[in-house]
Amino acid sequence: MDIFDIIGPVMVGPSSSHTAGAVRIGNMAQILFGKSPEKVSVTLFGSFAKTGKGHGTDKAVIAGLCGFKMDDERIRDVFNLCGFEYEILKDENEDYHPNTVLIEMEHGDEKMAVRGASIGGGRIEINEINRIPVRFSDNNNTLILFHKDKVGVVAGVTKWLSDNGVNIAFMSVFRLAKGQDAITIIETDAAVPESGLMSAAEIEKAVWFEKKQISEKERLLEILSVMRSSIAYGLRNSGKTESGMAGGDACLMKKAIDDGKLPDDLNNRAALYAMAVAETNAHMGRIVAVPTAGASGIVPGVLIALGEMNDFDDTALTDALIVAGDIGMHIAHHATISGAQGGCQAECGSAASMAAASMVFLLGGDEEQQVQAATLALKSLLGLACDPVAGLVEVPCIKRNATLTSVAITSANMALCGVKSVIPFDEVLGAMKQIGTELPQCLKETAEGGLAVTPSGKRINAEMEEK
Repeated sequence: MDIFDIIGPVMVGPSSSHTAGAVRIGNMAQILFGKSPEKVSVTLFGSFAKTGKGHGTDKAVIAGLCGFKMDDERIRDVFNLCGFEYEILKDENEDYHPNTVLIEMEHGDEKMAVRGASIGGGRIEINEINRIPVRFSDNNNTLILFHKDKVGVVAGVTKWLSDNGVNIAFMSVFRLAKGQDAITIIETDAAVPESGLMSAAEIEKAVWFEKKQISEKERLLEILSVMRSSIAYGLRNSGKTESGMAGGDACLMKKAIDDGKLPDDLNNRAALYAMAVAETNAHMGRIVAVPTAGASGIVPGVLIALGEMNDFDDTALTDALIVAGDIGMHIAHHATISGAQGGCQAECGSAASMAAASMVFLLGGDEEQQVQAATLALKSLLGLACDPVAGLVEVPCIKRNATLTSVAITSANMALCGVKSVIPFDEVLGAMKQIGTELPQCLKETAEGGLAVTPSGKRINAEMEEK
Protein backbone atom coordinates (compact mmCIF):
# COMPACT_ATOMS: atom_id res chain seq x y z
CA MET A 1 0.00 0.00 0.00
CA ASP A 2 1.11 3.57 -0.69
CA ILE A 3 -0.55 6.95 -0.19
CA PHE A 4 -2.20 6.75 -3.63
CA ASP A 5 -4.25 3.82 -2.39
CA ILE A 6 -5.64 6.33 0.14
CA ILE A 7 -5.43 9.67 -1.71
CA GLY A 8 -7.11 8.35 -4.82
CA PRO A 9 -8.10 7.00 -7.17
CA VAL A 10 -9.36 9.70 -9.50
CA MET A 11 -12.72 8.29 -10.49
CA VAL A 12 -16.35 8.96 -11.29
CA GLY A 13 -18.78 8.54 -8.43
CA PRO A 14 -20.62 7.52 -6.50
CA SER A 15 -18.60 4.88 -4.61
CA SER A 16 -14.92 4.00 -4.51
CA SER A 17 -15.63 0.41 -3.48
CA HIS A 18 -18.85 -0.17 -5.41
CA THR A 19 -18.03 1.87 -8.54
CA ALA A 20 -14.27 2.40 -8.95
CA GLY A 21 -13.35 -0.98 -7.49
CA ALA A 22 -15.95 -2.68 -9.67
CA VAL A 23 -14.47 -1.01 -12.77
CA ARG A 24 -11.01 -2.25 -11.82
CA ILE A 25 -12.23 -5.81 -11.34
CA GLY A 26 -13.89 -5.66 -14.76
CA ASN A 27 -10.68 -4.28 -16.29
CA MET A 28 -8.62 -7.08 -14.77
CA ALA A 29 -11.09 -9.76 -15.89
CA GLN A 30 -10.89 -8.52 -19.47
CA ILE A 31 -7.07 -8.43 -19.32
CA LEU A 32 -6.98 -11.98 -17.97
CA PHE A 33 -9.37 -13.19 -20.68
CA GLY A 34 -7.19 -11.53 -23.30
CA LYS A 35 -10.00 -10.49 -25.64
CA SER A 36 -13.33 -8.74 -25.75
CA PRO A 37 -16.06 -11.11 -24.57
CA GLU A 38 -19.12 -11.87 -26.67
CA LYS A 39 -21.26 -12.89 -23.72
CA VAL A 40 -20.92 -12.06 -20.02
CA SER A 41 -22.65 -13.14 -16.82
CA VAL A 42 -22.05 -10.89 -13.78
CA THR A 43 -23.04 -12.18 -10.32
CA LEU A 44 -23.00 -9.70 -7.43
CA PHE A 45 -22.59 -10.81 -3.80
CA GLY A 46 -23.10 -9.21 -0.39
CA SER A 47 -23.19 -5.42 -0.32
CA PHE A 48 -22.60 -5.39 -4.08
CA ALA A 49 -25.87 -7.29 -4.50
CA LYS A 50 -27.82 -5.25 -1.95
CA THR A 51 -26.77 -1.72 -2.94
CA GLY A 52 -25.03 -2.23 -6.28
CA LYS A 53 -27.74 -0.75 -8.46
CA GLY A 54 -27.74 2.51 -6.52
CA HIS A 55 -23.95 2.69 -6.65
CA GLY A 56 -23.75 1.86 -10.36
CA THR A 57 -21.88 -1.39 -9.64
CA ASP A 58 -23.57 -3.17 -12.54
CA LYS A 59 -22.57 -0.38 -14.93
CA ALA A 60 -19.07 -0.26 -13.47
CA VAL A 61 -18.32 -3.95 -14.01
CA ILE A 62 -19.56 -3.80 -17.61
CA ALA A 63 -17.56 -0.59 -18.18
CA GLY A 64 -14.41 -2.30 -16.92
CA LEU A 65 -15.00 -5.19 -19.34
CA CYS A 66 -15.31 -2.58 -22.11
CA GLY A 67 -11.89 -1.20 -21.19
CA PHE A 68 -13.18 2.03 -19.61
CA LYS A 69 -11.10 3.43 -16.76
CA MET A 70 -12.35 4.59 -13.37
CA ASP A 71 -12.59 8.27 -14.32
CA ASP A 72 -14.39 7.75 -17.64
CA GLU A 73 -17.68 9.67 -17.54
CA ARG A 74 -19.14 7.33 -20.16
CA ILE A 75 -19.66 4.79 -17.35
CA ARG A 76 -23.11 6.21 -16.61
CA ASP A 77 -24.22 5.34 -20.19
CA VAL A 78 -22.28 2.10 -20.65
CA PHE A 79 -25.34 -0.13 -21.11
CA ASN A 80 -25.95 1.71 -24.38
CA LEU A 81 -22.30 1.47 -25.44
CA CYS A 82 -21.07 -2.07 -24.72
CA GLY A 83 -20.86 -4.47 -27.66
CA PHE A 84 -21.64 -7.79 -25.98
CA GLU A 85 -24.54 -9.63 -24.39
CA TYR A 86 -24.68 -9.47 -20.60
CA GLU A 87 -26.81 -10.46 -17.64
CA ILE A 88 -26.65 -9.18 -14.07
CA LEU A 89 -27.41 -11.69 -11.30
CA LYS A 90 -27.40 -11.59 -7.50
CA ASP A 91 -26.36 -14.26 -4.98
CA GLU A 92 -26.90 -14.35 -1.21
CA ASN A 93 -23.73 -16.38 -0.50
CA GLU A 94 -22.15 -14.68 2.54
CA ASP A 95 -18.88 -16.65 2.53
CA TYR A 96 -17.15 -14.06 0.35
CA HIS A 97 -15.98 -10.52 1.05
CA PRO A 98 -19.10 -8.30 1.09
CA ASN A 99 -18.03 -6.48 -2.08
CA THR A 100 -17.57 -9.48 -4.38
CA VAL A 101 -18.37 -10.08 -8.04
CA LEU A 102 -18.07 -13.19 -10.20
CA ILE A 103 -17.56 -12.48 -13.92
CA GLU A 104 -18.06 -15.32 -16.41
CA MET A 105 -16.95 -14.52 -19.96
CA GLU A 106 -17.37 -16.29 -23.29
CA HIS A 107 -15.89 -15.76 -26.74
CA GLY A 108 -16.65 -18.56 -29.17
CA ASP A 109 -15.58 -21.77 -27.44
CA GLU A 110 -13.32 -19.97 -24.96
CA LYS A 111 -14.55 -19.35 -21.44
CA MET A 112 -13.13 -17.83 -18.26
CA ALA A 113 -14.55 -17.10 -14.81
CA VAL A 114 -12.94 -14.47 -12.56
CA ARG A 115 -14.01 -13.65 -9.01
CA GLY A 116 -12.76 -10.47 -7.36
CA ALA A 117 -13.43 -8.29 -4.32
CA SER A 118 -13.34 -4.53 -3.87
CA ILE A 119 -11.62 -4.07 -0.51
CA GLY A 120 -12.06 -0.32 0.08
CA GLY A 121 -10.94 2.96 -1.46
CA GLY A 122 -11.05 1.49 -4.97
CA ARG A 123 -8.48 -1.21 -4.16
CA ILE A 124 -9.20 -4.73 -5.37
CA GLU A 125 -8.13 -8.36 -5.04
CA ILE A 126 -8.63 -11.13 -7.56
CA ASN A 127 -9.63 -14.22 -5.55
CA GLU A 128 -10.40 -16.92 -8.10
CA ILE A 129 -9.77 -17.77 -11.76
CA ASN A 130 -11.57 -20.73 -13.29
CA ARG A 131 -12.33 -22.08 -9.79
CA ILE A 132 -8.65 -21.95 -8.79
CA PRO A 133 -8.24 -19.82 -5.62
CA VAL A 134 -5.67 -17.05 -6.17
CA ARG A 135 -4.80 -13.76 -4.52
CA PHE A 136 -3.35 -10.73 -6.29
CA SER A 137 -4.21 -7.14 -7.18
CA ASP A 138 -3.51 -4.67 -9.95
CA ASN A 139 -1.15 -2.56 -7.84
CA ASN A 140 2.12 -4.01 -9.13
CA ASN A 141 3.82 -5.26 -12.26
CA THR A 142 2.34 -8.74 -12.39
CA LEU A 143 2.85 -11.81 -14.58
CA ILE A 144 -0.01 -14.35 -14.49
CA LEU A 145 0.87 -17.78 -15.89
CA PHE A 146 -1.54 -20.61 -16.71
CA HIS A 147 0.07 -24.07 -16.87
CA LYS A 148 -0.11 -27.68 -15.73
CA ASP A 149 1.15 -28.53 -12.27
CA LYS A 150 4.25 -30.49 -13.22
CA VAL A 151 7.90 -30.66 -12.23
CA GLY A 152 10.16 -28.07 -13.85
CA VAL A 153 7.60 -25.52 -15.06
CA VAL A 154 8.18 -22.95 -12.30
CA ALA A 155 11.94 -23.52 -12.44
CA GLY A 156 11.85 -22.84 -16.16
CA VAL A 157 9.97 -19.60 -15.59
CA THR A 158 12.32 -18.30 -12.92
CA LYS A 159 15.39 -19.22 -15.00
CA TRP A 160 13.99 -17.45 -18.05
CA LEU A 161 13.23 -14.32 -16.01
CA SER A 162 16.72 -14.37 -14.51
CA ASP A 163 18.33 -14.82 -17.94
CA ASN A 164 16.39 -11.77 -19.14
CA GLY A 165 17.37 -9.59 -16.19
CA VAL A 166 13.95 -9.53 -14.51
CA ASN A 167 13.98 -9.57 -10.70
CA ILE A 168 11.12 -11.33 -8.88
CA ALA A 169 9.57 -9.32 -6.03
CA PHE A 170 6.94 -11.91 -5.08
CA MET A 171 5.78 -15.28 -6.38
CA SER A 172 3.05 -17.75 -5.50
CA VAL A 173 1.66 -20.90 -7.15
CA PHE A 174 -2.00 -21.89 -6.90
CA ARG A 175 -3.62 -25.17 -7.92
CA LEU A 176 -6.77 -27.19 -7.33
CA ALA A 177 -5.01 -30.54 -7.11
CA LYS A 178 -1.62 -32.13 -7.76
CA GLY A 179 -0.92 -32.52 -11.45
CA GLN A 180 -3.93 -30.47 -12.54
CA ASP A 181 -4.34 -26.89 -13.79
CA ALA A 182 -2.22 -24.33 -11.95
CA ILE A 183 -1.72 -20.58 -11.93
CA THR A 184 1.52 -18.86 -10.98
CA ILE A 185 1.47 -15.19 -9.94
CA ILE A 186 4.76 -13.30 -10.17
CA GLU A 187 5.26 -9.66 -9.23
CA THR A 188 8.37 -8.16 -10.80
CA ASP A 189 10.48 -5.04 -10.44
CA ALA A 190 10.63 -4.42 -14.19
CA ALA A 191 8.75 -5.14 -17.40
CA VAL A 192 8.80 -8.68 -18.75
CA PRO A 193 10.00 -9.21 -22.36
CA GLU A 194 7.14 -9.83 -24.77
CA SER A 195 8.37 -13.09 -26.31
CA GLY A 196 10.18 -16.31 -25.43
CA LEU A 197 8.61 -17.32 -22.13
CA MET A 198 5.89 -19.59 -23.55
CA SER A 199 8.33 -21.90 -25.30
CA ALA A 200 10.95 -21.74 -22.57
CA ALA A 201 8.77 -22.99 -19.74
CA GLU A 202 5.78 -24.98 -21.08
CA ILE A 203 3.30 -22.22 -20.30
CA GLU A 204 -0.19 -22.49 -21.79
CA LYS A 205 -1.05 -18.80 -21.40
CA ALA A 206 0.75 -15.74 -20.04
CA VAL A 207 -0.86 -12.45 -19.07
CA TRP A 208 1.22 -9.41 -18.26
CA PHE A 209 -0.15 -6.49 -16.25
CA GLU A 210 2.08 -3.43 -15.99
CA LYS A 211 1.52 -0.73 -13.42
CA LYS A 212 1.85 2.71 -14.98
CA GLN A 213 4.60 4.75 -13.40
CA ILE A 214 3.82 8.43 -12.76
CA SER A 215 5.91 10.64 -10.52
CA GLU A 216 4.54 11.38 -7.07
CA LYS A 217 4.59 15.13 -7.73
CA GLU A 218 2.61 14.78 -10.97
CA ARG A 219 0.01 12.59 -9.32
CA LEU A 220 -0.42 14.90 -6.35
CA LEU A 221 -0.81 17.94 -8.60
CA GLU A 222 -3.38 16.06 -10.68
CA ILE A 223 -5.25 15.15 -7.52
CA LEU A 224 -5.33 18.79 -6.39
CA SER A 225 -6.60 19.82 -9.82
CA VAL A 226 -9.40 17.23 -9.75
CA MET A 227 -10.37 18.28 -6.22
CA ARG A 228 -10.75 21.88 -7.35
CA SER A 229 -12.68 20.83 -10.44
CA SER A 230 -15.09 18.70 -8.42
CA ILE A 231 -15.71 21.64 -6.09
CA ALA A 232 -16.37 23.93 -9.05
CA TYR A 233 -18.72 21.40 -10.66
CA GLY A 234 -20.76 21.06 -7.49
CA LEU A 235 -20.98 24.82 -6.99
CA ARG A 236 -22.41 25.45 -10.45
CA ASN A 237 -24.63 22.37 -10.76
CA SER A 238 -27.98 23.07 -9.10
CA GLY A 239 -29.74 20.09 -10.70
CA LYS A 240 -31.06 17.08 -8.83
CA THR A 241 -29.50 13.64 -8.96
CA GLU A 242 -31.31 10.86 -10.79
CA SER A 243 -32.97 9.79 -7.54
CA GLY A 244 -34.22 13.29 -6.81
CA MET A 245 -32.96 13.02 -3.22
CA ALA A 246 -29.97 15.31 -3.58
CA GLY A 247 -28.45 18.11 -5.62
CA GLY A 248 -28.45 21.89 -5.43
CA ASP A 249 -27.74 22.25 -1.71
CA ALA A 250 -24.18 23.47 -2.27
CA CYS A 251 -25.58 26.19 -4.55
CA LEU A 252 -28.04 27.21 -1.79
CA MET A 253 -25.24 27.47 0.75
CA LYS A 254 -23.01 29.40 -1.66
CA LYS A 255 -25.78 31.92 -2.29
CA ALA A 256 -26.26 32.41 1.46
CA ILE A 257 -22.53 33.12 1.85
CA ASP A 258 -22.45 35.41 -1.21
CA ASP A 259 -25.48 37.32 0.10
CA GLY A 260 -23.88 37.76 3.53
CA LYS A 261 -26.40 35.60 5.37
CA LEU A 262 -23.59 33.28 6.45
CA PRO A 263 -20.05 34.42 7.27
CA ASP A 264 -17.38 33.29 4.81
CA ASP A 265 -15.20 31.72 7.48
CA LEU A 266 -13.20 28.49 7.43
CA ASN A 267 -16.00 26.35 8.87
CA ASN A 268 -18.59 27.49 6.34
CA ARG A 269 -16.30 27.47 3.32
CA ALA A 270 -14.99 23.99 4.16
CA ALA A 271 -18.53 22.68 4.64
CA LEU A 272 -19.61 24.29 1.36
CA TYR A 273 -16.73 22.76 -0.59
CA ALA A 274 -17.24 19.34 1.00
CA MET A 275 -20.91 19.36 0.06
CA ALA A 276 -20.07 20.46 -3.50
CA VAL A 277 -17.66 17.53 -3.95
CA ALA A 278 -20.12 15.05 -2.44
CA GLU A 279 -22.85 16.27 -4.81
CA THR A 280 -20.48 15.94 -7.76
CA ASN A 281 -19.85 12.37 -6.64
CA ALA A 282 -23.59 11.64 -6.46
CA HIS A 283 -23.98 12.96 -10.02
CA MET A 284 -21.35 10.38 -11.14
CA GLY A 285 -18.95 13.24 -11.76
CA ARG A 286 -15.17 13.09 -11.56
CA ILE A 287 -13.77 13.15 -8.01
CA VAL A 288 -10.86 11.90 -5.91
CA ALA A 289 -11.57 9.18 -3.35
CA VAL A 290 -10.00 10.37 -0.06
CA PRO A 291 -10.00 7.76 1.31
CA THR A 292 -13.26 6.71 -0.38
CA ALA A 293 -15.78 8.28 -2.73
CA GLY A 294 -18.46 8.34 -0.04
CA ALA A 295 -16.15 10.52 2.09
CA SER A 296 -14.55 12.39 -0.83
CA GLY A 297 -15.60 15.89 0.24
CA ILE A 298 -14.04 16.16 3.69
CA VAL A 299 -10.30 16.38 2.94
CA PRO A 300 -10.63 18.70 -0.10
CA GLY A 301 -13.23 20.76 1.77
CA VAL A 302 -10.83 21.49 4.62
CA LEU A 303 -7.59 21.74 2.62
CA ILE A 304 -8.81 23.81 -0.32
CA ALA A 305 -10.72 26.21 1.93
CA LEU A 306 -7.75 26.55 4.29
CA GLY A 307 -5.38 27.00 1.36
CA GLU A 308 -7.48 29.80 -0.11
CA MET A 309 -7.92 31.63 3.18
CA ASN A 310 -4.22 31.42 4.09
CA ASP A 311 -2.63 31.67 0.62
CA PHE A 312 -0.94 28.26 0.81
CA ASP A 313 0.63 27.27 -2.50
CA ASP A 314 0.30 23.89 -4.23
CA THR A 315 3.58 22.66 -2.76
CA ALA A 316 2.23 23.13 0.76
CA LEU A 317 -1.09 21.54 -0.16
CA THR A 318 0.52 18.49 -1.77
CA ASP A 319 2.69 18.05 1.31
CA ALA A 320 -0.48 18.20 3.40
CA LEU A 321 -2.03 15.51 1.20
CA ILE A 322 0.95 13.27 1.99
CA VAL A 323 0.29 13.78 5.71
CA ALA A 324 -3.37 12.89 5.17
CA GLY A 325 -2.34 9.82 3.19
CA ASP A 326 0.01 8.65 5.94
CA ILE A 327 -2.80 8.81 8.51
CA GLY A 328 -5.13 7.00 6.12
CA MET A 329 -2.60 4.23 5.54
CA HIS A 330 -2.34 3.60 9.29
CA ILE A 331 -6.12 3.40 9.54
CA ALA A 332 -6.40 1.06 6.54
CA HIS A 333 -3.60 -1.19 7.83
CA HIS A 334 -4.79 -1.49 11.43
CA ALA A 335 -8.56 -1.20 10.91
CA THR A 336 -10.38 -0.52 7.61
CA ILE A 337 -11.51 2.29 5.29
CA SER A 338 -14.34 0.19 3.84
CA GLY A 339 -17.90 1.07 4.80
CA ALA A 340 -18.97 -2.47 3.97
CA GLN A 341 -16.56 -3.79 6.61
CA GLY A 342 -16.52 -1.07 9.26
CA GLY A 343 -19.47 1.28 8.73
CA CYS A 344 -19.15 5.00 8.04
CA GLN A 345 -16.59 5.40 10.84
CA ALA A 346 -14.26 3.75 8.32
CA GLU A 347 -15.10 6.24 5.56
CA CYS A 348 -16.15 9.66 6.87
CA GLY A 349 -14.45 8.99 10.22
CA SER A 350 -11.17 8.24 8.49
CA ALA A 351 -11.52 11.27 6.22
CA ALA A 352 -12.13 13.61 9.15
CA SER A 353 -9.08 12.17 10.90
CA MET A 354 -6.95 12.67 7.80
CA ALA A 355 -8.22 16.22 7.27
CA ALA A 356 -7.52 17.17 10.88
CA ALA A 357 -3.91 16.00 10.71
CA SER A 358 -3.27 17.76 7.40
CA MET A 359 -4.73 21.02 8.73
CA VAL A 360 -2.38 20.89 11.72
CA PHE A 361 0.53 20.36 9.33
CA LEU A 362 -0.43 23.38 7.22
CA LEU A 363 -0.71 25.58 10.30
CA GLY A 364 2.75 24.60 11.53
CA GLY A 365 1.93 21.93 14.08
CA ASP A 366 4.47 19.19 14.73
CA GLU A 367 4.03 15.45 14.12
CA GLU A 368 2.76 14.81 17.64
CA GLN A 369 0.05 17.44 17.19
CA GLN A 370 -0.86 15.99 13.80
CA VAL A 371 -1.40 12.56 15.34
CA GLN A 372 -3.36 14.07 18.24
CA ALA A 373 -5.66 15.86 15.80
CA ALA A 374 -6.22 12.64 13.86
CA THR A 375 -6.98 10.79 17.10
CA LEU A 376 -9.39 13.42 18.44
CA ALA A 377 -11.37 13.43 15.20
CA LEU A 378 -11.54 9.66 14.76
CA LYS A 379 -12.53 8.80 18.31
CA SER A 380 -15.40 11.30 18.04
CA LEU A 381 -16.87 9.24 15.20
CA LEU A 382 -16.42 5.66 16.41
CA GLY A 383 -19.48 3.55 15.69
CA LEU A 384 -20.81 5.80 12.93
CA ALA A 385 -23.21 3.68 10.87
CA CYS A 386 -23.16 3.37 7.09
CA ASP A 387 -26.90 3.47 6.32
CA PRO A 388 -27.41 4.92 2.82
CA VAL A 389 -31.06 5.50 1.98
CA ALA A 390 -32.07 3.39 -1.06
CA GLY A 391 -28.43 2.24 -1.24
CA LEU A 392 -27.32 5.55 -2.78
CA VAL A 393 -24.33 7.66 -1.74
CA GLU A 394 -26.60 10.63 -1.16
CA VAL A 395 -28.55 10.51 2.13
CA PRO A 396 -27.01 10.98 4.67
CA CYS A 397 -23.62 10.91 2.93
CA ILE A 398 -23.58 14.34 1.26
CA LYS A 399 -24.54 16.42 4.30
CA ARG A 400 -22.41 14.18 6.53
CA ASN A 401 -19.38 15.18 4.45
CA ALA A 402 -20.21 18.83 5.13
CA THR A 403 -20.82 18.52 8.87
CA LEU A 404 -17.73 16.42 9.52
CA THR A 405 -15.43 19.15 8.20
CA SER A 406 -16.28 20.91 11.47
CA VAL A 407 -15.17 17.85 13.44
CA ALA A 408 -11.86 17.91 11.56
CA ILE A 409 -11.36 21.66 12.03
CA THR A 410 -12.23 21.59 15.74
CA SER A 411 -9.96 18.59 16.34
CA ALA A 412 -7.09 20.35 14.55
CA ASN A 413 -7.59 23.53 16.57
CA MET A 414 -7.64 21.59 19.85
CA ALA A 415 -4.44 19.76 18.95
CA LEU A 416 -2.73 23.03 18.02
CA CYS A 417 -3.64 24.34 21.48
CA GLY A 418 -1.95 21.36 23.10
CA VAL A 419 -5.07 19.30 23.80
CA LYS A 420 -4.30 15.57 23.75
CA SER A 421 -6.36 12.42 23.53
CA VAL A 422 -6.25 10.24 26.65
CA ILE A 423 -6.49 7.15 24.42
CA PRO A 424 -3.51 6.82 21.99
CA PHE A 425 -4.03 6.68 18.23
CA ASP A 426 -3.13 3.00 17.88
CA GLU A 427 -5.59 2.03 20.62
CA VAL A 428 -8.32 4.10 18.96
CA LEU A 429 -7.65 2.15 15.76
CA GLY A 430 -7.97 -1.11 17.71
CA ALA A 431 -11.30 0.06 19.10
CA MET A 432 -12.41 1.12 15.62
CA LYS A 433 -11.63 -2.32 14.23
CA GLN A 434 -13.47 -4.05 17.07
CA ILE A 435 -16.52 -1.80 16.71
CA GLY A 436 -16.54 -2.38 12.94
CA THR A 437 -16.51 -6.12 13.49
CA GLU A 438 -19.30 -5.95 16.07
CA LEU A 439 -21.54 -3.59 14.10
CA PRO A 440 -24.47 -5.53 12.66
CA GLN A 441 -24.28 -6.05 8.92
CA CYS A 442 -27.40 -3.93 8.45
CA LEU A 443 -25.31 -0.87 9.45
CA LYS A 444 -22.46 -1.58 7.05
CA GLU A 445 -23.47 -0.29 3.61
CA THR A 446 -26.34 -2.70 3.03
CA ALA A 447 -29.21 -0.17 3.23
CA GLU A 448 -30.93 -2.54 5.66
CA GLY A 449 -30.69 -0.49 8.86
CA GLY A 450 -30.52 2.98 10.35
CA LEU A 451 -31.86 5.83 8.24
CA ALA A 452 -32.43 3.48 5.32
CA VAL A 453 -35.29 1.73 7.14
CA THR A 454 -37.05 4.74 8.63
CA PRO A 455 -40.55 5.31 7.22
CA SER A 456 -39.19 7.97 4.86
CA GLY A 457 -36.23 5.79 3.91
CA LYS A 458 -38.50 2.87 3.06
CA ARG A 459 -40.81 5.12 1.03
CA ILE A 460 -37.90 6.51 -0.98
CA ASN A 461 -36.53 3.04 -1.58
CA ALA A 462 -39.93 1.82 -2.82
CA GLU A 463 -40.15 4.79 -5.17
CA MET A 464 -36.67 4.08 -6.48
CA GLU A 465 -37.50 0.42 -7.15
CA GLU A 466 -40.51 1.46 -9.23
CA LYS A 467 -38.34 3.59 -11.54
